[in-house]
Amino acid sequence: MRTTLNLDDTLYRRAKIRAAETGRTVSDLVAEGLNLLLAGNPRAVKSPRRVPLPLITGGRPARPGKGMTPEKTAALLLAHEATWARTKT
Repeated sequence: MRTTLNLDDTLYRRAKIRAAETGRTVSDLVAEGLNLLLAGNPRAVKSPRRVPLPLITGGRPARPGKGMTPEKTAALLLAHEATWARTKT
């Protein structure tokens, strides 16, 4: 059966390269990917992207009993959010 797919240009180029490297067609890759996805094999399907986690550095070690809590972590993340947003652009 023939069908039309709308794929991101970068994704299509990556698929075309992989197909050439393995001696297959892009159609073969799409069919294999769909079969893996529909078979329910989540380990075979990779996540489309990785998200980097922020690194928060402190000036000194925490005193006993004054470690990081979820509330302190949230406050630090909110305080640094504007800085991270500016460095992304």
